[in-house]
Amino acid sequence: MAGNETLLFRRLRDSLPDAIFTRIESRVNLGIPDCLIALDGQLVAVELKVVTKGNKVAISAHQISWLERHAKEGVPCYVLVAVKKNVTSATLRLYGGDQAAALSVHGLALAPLDEWPWRAIPWYVVRERLSR
Repeated sequence: MAGNETLLFRRLRDSLPDAIFTRIESRVNLGIPDCLIALDGQLVAVELKVVTKGNKVAISAHQISWLERHAKEGVPCYVLVAVKKNVTSATLRLYGGDQAAALSVHGLALAPLDEWPWRAIPWYVVRERLSR
């Protein structure tokens, strides 16, 4: 994970203290999401992205393949995007794994499943959304 994604990971981990986090950094199995989160007895796969300029979300073909293949089989997997272009409009967006290809093509123009203001993220809602 890049530096900004590491900071996003830390904020997510620190904000969901009752969850168990496993960071994954694999050069062997390309496309595996950045982290697995154990929530309420199930594993949730989360790919982390940070956008600081433009509207493109840099998601690789391997990541798209992994996310869409697993989402199709009912595995809970998501792309969590921190949009930090400027302080006043920074947000956290949640996309489903089945939206990965569309997210790659349309970027931030694609409607997320949920979106929260960066300065006031309701972490209990994020947790609830991830554990569905």
